Amino acid sequence: MEFKKILFQALVLVLVFGSCDQEEFTGTGLESLREFTLTPVAGSRIDLNSVDPEGQLVVSWSEARSGFNSPVTYTWMLDEAGGDFSSPLLTSPSDDDGLARTITFTNKQLDDFLEDQELGIGEELEAIWTVSATNGEVTQVADSAVITLRRVVNAIAPFSLVSPENGSTIKLDANNPMANITIDWDSTFTGFGDEVLYTWYADEQGGDFTDPLLEFTSDNNGLDHNLTVTNQALEDALASLGVAEGQSVTIDWKVVAAGAGLELSSDVFTVTVRRFFIPPAQIFLVGGSTSAGWNPPTSIPFVNTGEGTFEIYAYIEVAGDGFKILENQSGYEGDWGAGSETGELVQDGESNFTVSEDGFYRLTIDYNNLTYSLDRFQWAIIGSGTPNGWDESNDTNMSFSGGKGDYSWTVTTDLTNGEMKFRANDSWDVNFGDDGNDGSLEINGTNIPVSAGNNVTITLILDPVNGYTYSITM
Repeated sequence: MEFKKILFQALVLVLVFGSCDQEEFTGTGLESLREFTLTPVAGSRIDLNSVDPEGQLVVSWSEARSGFNSPVTYTWMLDEAGGDFSSPLLTSPSDDDGLARTITFTNKQLDDFLEDQELGIGEELEAIWTVSATNGEVTQVADSAVITLRRVVNAIAPFSLVSPENGSTIKLDANNPMANITIDWDSTFTGFGDEVLYTWYADEQGGDFTDPLLEFTSDNNGLDHNLTVTNQALEDALASLGVAEGQSVTIDWKVVAAGAGLELSSDVFTVTVRRFFIPPAQIFLVGGSTSAGWNPPTSIPFVNTGEGTFEIYAYIEVAGDGFKILENQSGYEGDWGAGSETGELVQDGESNFTVSEDGFYRLTIDYNNLTYSLDRFQWAIIGSGTPNGWDESNDTNMSFSGGKGDYSWTVTTDLTNGEMKFRANDSWDVNFGDDGNDGSLEINGTNIPVSAGNNVTITLILDPVNGYTYSITM
């Protein structure tokens, strides 16, 4: 029995020491520690940050595993270059009371240490560092690594722009020229608490700000992290840059913070600014694809649908080189055409409006946004008095048999006592009713009462000059 016990202990020793040899353990007796290595600091250099004193710096190393998996504790050490750690400059247990394979410092902790070493602001200490691992019986020290620590220097903390948002559009308000526009960004500070002043810059899109288009000191003589300017001030600035009335310019903008002889630029935002624009009181349709031809005196007036918005219904052909919009019937000065972007309205543009197929269209113009829409319409009737009732999937279509210069749609059908409305393209987006039951039409108007009858002819007339009307002939 005693022989078996001795044999078993011998086998355990063989296994333990065999394992230690394969994994490069160091130790005496039955206990040992595996060798471990330090994780290099990036660039072997740490520049301490004055604007983030509580910011953390983490140094790490690999595991020094115990032969019998007993607890291992670590001690981090720093010594001067060429030292042997017999009297280190700084020593400290690792995180988690020495159990973690990391040690964490703040910028301020390391800077205070360097100050104790009588280093001045911005001065450097060339040093070496290592880690000692112990499991109580065996101690293993990693090969040292070189590190340079630099004391904090004064700096300005990074900051970001806030508004107007990147990619947004500012439309200067001609009706409220003295109303304010506020430009905002985050505040910043210097590491040593100096006063910071802000300057706002604008440059052409893609510019490098070496010769900015615009430059303004922020509010409160540069102390506030915002800039308040009036619509009129920006209007005057854009006019001085040669931007035409009502037209837009896309610019890049940024802010530079300065203090204690330091400067720091923000990120860059892009914004589009549109100059004052007062919509014309009336506009006219002209072009070879319309009944007006290219003769301004015979151009067709639009219907004014609100402040700065207009519409017209017309039969438009592919042939005839398209059409344009005039502000008066005396000539082409200040005419409007299609921009390079879909739906973009451009003054004095080279491009005519065009259609891809002949048809009856509604052309809407929005001068508030400098946009237009061109939609081909099929008109129909719907309602309890019509053949298919209020079945929204089965309107009773009307026919357009005219051409350029005609605005009439007709249908002959049987009616029952009830109501009806006119609508386009089987949708309620564009529909007409009659609020006064007087034969004139209003957008989204009241349902039209109808009486029963056979072969009733219903006519819809969308004449821009004489108004939108209808008739019901029994």
